[in-house]
Amino acid sequence: MGARLIRLFLCVFAGITLFACHKALLSDNLTVANIHNDIVRNRTNVLKLEKLYGEPYKIVKDNKKVVEIFRYWNNYEGGVNSSLEGGTNYWQTVKFTSSSEKFDYTKLESYYEYRGKNLGVKSVYFFIRDNKVQSFRFNGSITNKSVAKKDKYLRQIID
Repeated sequence: MGARLIRLFLCVFAGITLFACHKALLSDNLTVANIHNDIVRNRTNVLKLEKLYGEPYKIVKDNKKVVEIFRYWNNYEGGVNSSLEGGTNYWQTVKFTSSSEKFDYTKLESYYEYRGKNLGVKSVYFFIRDNKVQSFRFNGSITNKSVAKKDKYLRQIID
């Protein structure tokens, strides 16, 4: 009986460890450069987003709050978003599929907020409509210069 209990404990422990390692590896993929390379606006769906980066830190499905956050970070001067715009080709080379509809941020349905140790900024918001990433914005300024130095785009805008 004791040997079975030990085996059961070891199996459960191994499963938990593997799950934790898998989640850690997903969050390691969350970088400014990987987002640029992995996300195709108006095509990447929520399932693919979670497959790439794991479970989000937060999901908000209130249109009013989603639009408010989008407007704030889209118009925020001096943060990573505007630095990437002025100091790199990041936003000009982000992939997207054209749609017959013009992008209308007031119709965004939700956002998925992600945080990660390799991101270099506090977080990133992925704005969702019709289950697809329509846009994304970074939260604030660079928070970790050693991480930023390793990122293709962030290293170009380090103060």
